[in-house]
Amino acid sequence: MTDESLFAAAVAIGSSSERRAYLDRACAGNPALRQEIDELLAAHAVSNPLDHPPADLARTGAYAADDGPPAAAVGDRVGPYRLMEQIGEGGMGLVFVAEQTEPVRRKVALKVIKPGMDTRQVVARFEAERQALALMDHPHIARVLDAGATPEGRPYFVMELVRGLPITDYCDQQKLPPRERLALFVQVCQAVQHAHQKGVIHRDIKPSNVLVAPHDGVPVVKVIDFGVAKAVGQSLTDKTIYTRFAQMIGTPLYMSPEQAEVNQLDVDTRADVYALGVLLYELLTGTTPFDGDRFRKAAFDEIRRILREEDPPKPSTRLTSLGETLTGVSARRGTDPARLAGLVRGELDWIVMRCLEKDRNRRYDTAAGLAKDVQRYLIGDAVEACPPTLGYRVGKFLQKNKAAVRVGSAFVCMGLGAVAAGAYLAVQAKRAEAVAERQRLVAEQRSQEAEAERAAAVLARNRAVAALRTSTDDVVEKLIGSKAALGAAERAYLDAALARWQEFAATEGNGEQARSIRAEGFVQVAKLRYRLGQRAEAVEGYRAALAEYATLVADHPGTGDYRHKMADVHQMIAYRLFATARPEADRHWETCHALLRGLTAEFPSAPEYWESLVMCIGGMPDPVRDAADPQWRFREQATIYRQLAGANPGDPRHLVSLNRALGGLAHALAERHDDEGSIGLRRDQVGVLERLVRLDGKNPEHRRELAGVHRELWYALRRTGNALEAERHYQASLAVRGALAAEFRDEFGDRASLDDLRAWHDGRVPPPRSVDGYLKTLAAAEETARAYPGIPFHQLRSVQSNLFLAEALLDGERFHDALEQFELAAARHQEFAAAYASPTYAELLGARIERGLGRAYAGLRIRPAAEEHLRKALDVFERRVAAGTDGFDRLDLGRAYGAYTLLLRSVNDHAAALPWHDKEVAALTAVWDKEPNRPGKQQLRDALWYRAMTLHTLGQDDRAVPEWDRVIDLTPAGEKARPRANRALSLAAAGRVDEAVAEVAAVLAAPDLITAKFTVAGVYAIASSKVPDRREEYAARAVGLLREWGRAGWHDLRTLRTDPDLAPLRGRADFREVLGEVERTAPPPREVTR
Repeated sequence: MTDESLFAAAVAIGSSSERRAYLDRACAGNPALRQEIDELLAAHAVSNPLDHPPADLARTGAYAADDGPPAAAVGDRVGPYRLMEQIGEGGMGLVFVAEQTEPVRRKVALKVIKPGMDTRQVVARFEAERQALALMDHPHIARVLDAGATPEGRPYFVMELVRGLPITDYCDQQKLPPRERLALFVQVCQAVQHAHQKGVIHRDIKPSNVLVAPHDGVPVVKVIDFGVAKAVGQSLTDKTIYTRFAQMIGTPLYMSPEQAEVNQLDVDTRADVYALGVLLYELLTGTTPFDGDRFRKAAFDEIRRILREEDPPKPSTRLTSLGETLTGVSARRGTDPARLAGLVRGELDWIVMRCLEKDRNRRYDTAAGLAKDVQRYLIGDAVEACPPTLGYRVGKFLQKNKAAVRVGSAFVCMGLGAVAAGAYLAVQAKRAEAVAERQRLVAEQRSQEAEAERAAAVLARNRAVAALRTSTDDVVEKLIGSKAALGAAERAYLDAALARWQEFAATEGNGEQARSIRAEGFVQVAKLRYRLGQRAEAVEGYRAALAEYATLVADHPGTGDYRHKMADVHQMIAYRLFATARPEADRHWETCHALLRGLTAEFPSAPEYWESLVMCIGGMPDPVRDAADPQWRFREQATIYRQLAGANPGDPRHLVSLNRALGGLAHALAERHDDEGSIGLRRDQVGVLERLVRLDGKNPEHRRELAGVHRELWYALRRTGNALEAERHYQASLAVRGALAAEFRDEFGDRASLDDLRAWHDGRVPPPRSVDGYLKTLAAAEETARAYPGIPFHQLRSVQSNLFLAEALLDGERFHDALEQFELAAARHQEFAAAYASPTYAELLGARIERGLGRAYAGLRIRPAAEEHLRKALDVFERRVAAGTDGFDRLDLGRAYGAYTLLLRSVNDHAAALPWHDKEVAALTAVWDKEPNRPGKQQLRDALWYRAMTLHTLGQDDRAVPEWDRVIDLTPAGEKARPRANRALSLAAAGRVDEAVAEVAAVLAAPDLITAKFTVAGVYAIASSKVPDRREEYAARAVGLLREWGRAGWHDLRTLRTDPDLAPLRGRADFREVLGEVERTAPPPREVTR
């Protein structure tokens, strides 16, 4: 066996122990050969630093890894860097995440040479990689930041930390369609071109050396690992790098034919172009041009032969040969199998196969040239790559059959008559065969040219449609869509676009392509007509599109794309008809829903169908599905996302959507006071989020969401009396929040959430109305603001904390304390408002402070100051509502109107308060009419409550009774006694005594608040004055209820003495006894709130 064969056989053995045993046998009695093979294996190992060689091959220097200085380990310091986590190991180096603290704090990647690997050869290779990276400055290449040596003398260098996935894994995980994959591939080409311009050939371009990580939601490519790079026209190091005999530099599946040769001195930048072609092939098809299993089993000579002589199939051909696996490949590219091969066929085939030419002179000259051709494809321009010419293919044919030509020539030269005749006949036959082959090739070429012309015509038409679609959508949605009314210029643009789309809608022919273009033309014409106000014509356009799609679905029942488009059109019609033809709109909703349900059942791995189904469910009006269950949307969406998450356990996107649907449903159930159902769903959320953290732990948002759900469970469980489990969820939230605050020290929201959580827990009361909790929140916010004095975010939190504390103090009627906090908030706000990121929010926050000041002054009955501050707040809120801003402004406006009613009622000007009550109720009603499931609807109930009380005070009880009916409808089932008692009060005052007495009988049977008894006493007092025959009976009941109320701890003397509803009782001796009893036991006065 030759040295080369022995080396190749050893490389093919995966186990280090088996390799040692094999070499012991093969090299028995020949220690020199064994030493040579060991050195070759070690050199081969360091040729690709991200491969993982066996530990016993790590010896190439003066000492072995186990008898020299120890390897670097987590916790060690290397120069100014502390090693935190090992993330990679190559043949010559270890890669760590390291923390740098001086002169800046940041995390970096540090690569240090392994112990025992510091031979001249390996050190030279290591320094070459460092120098190659140092030469480059490109956003898509990992940068070198620093370099040095450990105390033991082992060199290291420091790079920016790239936490990403291999480009193929990222694209598959995100299910990126081909166009988005091509856009990422262009970034790779640009990075490689930069390296080439710096005189560096990478020589090992493959998916694991091209990482993708999202930055601000945008995927960014980083090319890494220049460990086998080669310099062009310069030296990367002053140390000699010797490429040993038979050493293959690179990864065979991604290697160009010339790179596979024993002597690689002739490799140039076009070897990287070949590797880029292999990468593009894999991005499009999910596999490499040559079979990986075949390469793993083949000897080096066989690999070289394959790379030199065999032509791989075109990407489209490979896709059609994938069989059952094509479904999965297509799903990971966001399309169906029938469309994927068609998409790749043609120009993308040409681009890839030009990269993979055996003759490097026929490849793209540069990586930039390849990038530009891909960009031409993306924008719809003609690409430079093209199919091989006839002459080139004929030449290839003759080259492959040159043996037969030689045989014919030999026969001609034999010279003897009979033999010559035979040779002549053989030559003639061969000539005839060659002529026939040339004629076949010419015919095939002409057929291909004709097909190419037809394809070019279709392509040109498709590009025209795509260009028109893009320009129409961009202008209509981004520019015109935001305008309330169309001007002359906008109408002119839409009219011109309408005319162009009408041309496509008039496309003749009954072929599939023609009908598809015609259908899209109808849809776009309908959209434009609707935007121009031609509503009836728009609906007719949509119906015409439906008719075209119906024929396409009938002719191509196995293609989901046309049914998907039909569903979209049904949804568009439903939206357009909703206000004017509801029954027909409902039918279109149902059809859309049924089509998408069918598609998701038939193509369960196609995400676009599921996403459209979720959108359809979200848009359907309640009566179409189940009006009795307002949460049906959340339920159905949660069911869908459970199915998707189960079918795609490695895809975090479905878990994110499932968590969102569960959270929406939990919130909706909590609004309906279904605590048990809401808590159960929150527990489900914890399970989903914990899976997300395990699956995608690098994303801190999942942990933040998990901490938030634990906090919600803490609130809900404590409210329902499950203190033990509540505390467990508090501790879980605290642990997650604490870890986040420690890990992301500059992420202000994590510190703020941790402060709030601790403060609310220490206050022992949920945050909405906890003075103690808000005091602790304010203290935490002020401490954080002092720690970060130059950061407006923390100053803003201190202003917000002042505001929340002041509002809690107002709710407790501590008006002086509230006024102090509002004034402090106003002073801080004035100081820091200019630094806020959003001037709009600064204005809104200022208006809320003004409203609070008005409420505080109103509570203190200081009318001029209250009116001044409330007027300032109303000016802002009314202006924002008039401008059509979101529901929060209308909510703020309603609260400001409510503050005005408080002011006027506090000075007993109830007649002036009534119009402000009307404004408050109108503003808040508009909020919940627009968003029926919006939380906080008790604010509308409170506004109705106070308006009803004002109507009662003004003697307008006939108007008050229906107000109380609305209040009762909005009150939870266990809390209806008080509003029902007040309704009875208005019934009695309106002279409807029998109804009032019947109502209070039900109230007294309910185990509700004791304050309802005071109101019921008022009902009986009024009834005693309205029904002479039962005066004594009703009066005695009233006094008895007041006595129970007083003995329960309520001692509001002022109300007892002045409430007009109790006037019929004040001459009675038993009433005076109750009054004296309350007076003797009364603490400081406390008013009754009805």
